[in-house]
Amino acid sequence: MRLIGIGWGMPNDLHNQTYQPDELVNYGVSQALNQRPLTPGFYNYGTAYFYALNFADKVADGYGGGGPNPQDGASFWPKVGRDILVGRILNALAGAGTVVVIWLILRRITTIFGAFFGAALMMAAPGFLVQSRYETVDVFGTFWLALSALFALRVVGAMPGSLAEAGHREPRDMRDALLAGLFGGIAAGTKYTGVLVILVLWITLGLTKRPGWWKAALAGTAACLAAFVATTPGCLLDSARFMHDVGFEMGHTATGHGLVFIATPSGFIFHLINLAVGLGIFATIAGVAGLAFGAFRRHKWAIALLAFALVYYILIGRAEVKFLRYIFPLLVPLAVAYGYAMGTAFRRGSRGARLLLVVGVFSLSGNPFLLDFGGLIGAAQDTYHMASEPDSRDEAAIALKDIAKNGTVGFVSDPWFYSPPLIPDAGLNRDRIGAIYGEIAQADHPKLLRYIPNGDLSQRVDWDLRLLTERKPDYVVFSSFESDDLERLSGATGLDPQTQDAVDRYKAFMSELQKEYAFQSWYGADTPPRIIHDMMYIRPTIWVWKRK
Repeated sequence: MRLIGIGWGMPNDLHNQTYQPDELVNYGVSQALNQRPLTPGFYNYGTAYFYALNFADKVADGYGGGGPNPQDGASFWPKVGRDILVGRILNALAGAGTVVVIWLILRRITTIFGAFFGAALMMAAPGFLVQSRYETVDVFGTFWLALSALFALRVVGAMPGSLAEAGHREPRDMRDALLAGLFGGIAAGTKYTGVLVILVLWITLGLTKRPGWWKAALAGTAACLAAFVATTPGCLLDSARFMHDVGFEMGHTATGHGLVFIATPSGFIFHLINLAVGLGIFATIAGVAGLAFGAFRRHKWAIALLAFALVYYILIGRAEVKFLRYIFPLLVPLAVAYGYAMGTAFRRGSRGARLLLVVGVFSLSGNPFLLDFGGLIGAAQDTYHMASEPDSRDEAAIALKDIAKNGTVGFVSDPWFYSPPLIPDAGLNRDRIGAIYGEIAQADHPKLLRYIPNGDLSQRVDWDLRLLTERKPDYVVFSSFESDDLERLSGATGLDPQTQDAVDRYKAFMSELQKEYAFQSWYGADTPPRIIHDMMYIRPTIWVWKRK
């Protein structure tokens, strides 16, 4: 499932960079390990995934014709694209591996029926499925987190009536604790919040309290710390830079991400929306109910997973950055609890249990009539968008190169991953903005316009009215990434001065645009609901306006 659509947004004849903005940054960090194997100089995340990516790149280079020639763009960017694709395949394996781990956890908790449904839910979760096709850290980190939870939960043994009950073995707390700690350390070395999974080990050991349980807890904690240091050695060898980057990331999550999350609900509410989109409304409800019921019945596995879920939810709920990918660690306890609930209902067979089974099946399938786009329906819809060609941005670029080939096209902000690729390198990292504007200046058929006061890039602003009143392009193009947040904030009150200024510029621009321009066309009209920022990557909407 994860390989279908994995080529989404890859470089082609129109653009050199992928349409996922984090991928080029991640690729750069992985390549920095070639010169500085232990201290790449980037620690917003741990370096476990970057080591894996670097190794996978070397394998791809060995079988794919070697490295690029930096002086030859024709060979450089295809090689970068190939390496990013390898990183995506690595994540597809991690995503699929997480499904297997959910099955292995559930076979110790419930019947084959429940284990099947829990694993199937993890397989089809739309948000997790989509991001298993990105070269980013989140799915990779979730795999190791789930693997840590698997060995931590082995401490409590198999439940009566479960698949694994017949193969019951004597407890091996020390071995399980060491493995749980090891994999938890790799999870933390991928994304720092993964360290919280060690709570599952502590709680399971504390609840069982077999002789020597505290020694196993200490050993697991030490293994976690050792694995973290091994996968992120820069925490010791480059401690000043490490502390700077960790502090930056903490400050970033505490203050927000540009306009994206301003005037949105608290993270405690917003992440429920993320769960509804990334997992499904009914699946989330069923998972929470299964977790609560299991804890009520005093099942040790449920108490441990519930404690982890609550602590993690409080952590991300307090933050001002609320990306959907932050909920991925919560999918592990929810999928396990969902499988437990389905297995328990099937085994009981009462009228209420049968009703729960019906709800559970709807949870897995999704139900558009009840606005639940989770499950298999959401997975199929998102996969369709990722596998379909051309992308809405490519479609808009092809059209503009035809209808505006002898005219001018205006950009309302710096072109980036969300823009129609009228220049090939709009997806460069933002520290290369000068190179991007060099390409804009040289573009022809059509010519590209962006209002730069006095030619000074430092004075440029988004949605500058003077683009329309002074430069007067024949066409204006912008994407949902550029307009949606400003449109949402247009009716908000109490905004800070900087945000209010951006909103006022947008409103003045749109007023002039509607006066002097006519709506020409839009691309990506069949896009999923644009309520989750990091799900919009796969198919943003592009609007084109033509001067009257």
